[in-house]
Amino acid sequence: PLGVILLLAPIVDVVTRVLPLRGWDVGWRFGALGMAFDSMITSLLGVALLITVAAFLGHVKTRRSLGALALFGGVCAVASIGLFSLDYLQLRSEVDPRTLGGFDLAALKALFEGVLATVALWFLGKRAVKAGVSPSNDRLVIKAEKEVLA
Repeated sequence: PLGVILLLAPIVDVVTRVLPLRGWDVGWRFGALGMAFDSMITSLLGVALLITVAAFLGHVKTRRSLGALALFGGVCAVASIGLFSLDYLQLRSEVDPRTLGGFDLAALKALFEGVLATVALWFLGKRAVKAGVSPSNDRLVIKAEKEVLA
């Protein structure tokens, strides 16, 4: 239950804060993606915990499914990082010069969190999808999960 809560609570939080959806609005999209990047680390911990529990319980199909979910999340995150970067460049010219430093810092922080979570999703997902192919892969997955959780 804890892994599911860590996975879903941040997603529900972001979705409820960005409603109503206005994907055509650059400012809204930039803010929504920034909030999503901020919450990705907590969701990543949830996925890592669920994969770890599945590994210890020997649930290969669950672990591989969660790994595929992590890889899909990584693909979505890469696309979101690109969109976020383009929105940043478009909005930067509209920001008051007195607050430009804060805007740049907030964007850099969100981008850093997004990139960090994306790399971790890919790493964890790749290891989890390979699980069950051989006993050595099971040890690699558990080692990778410990590294992500550390």
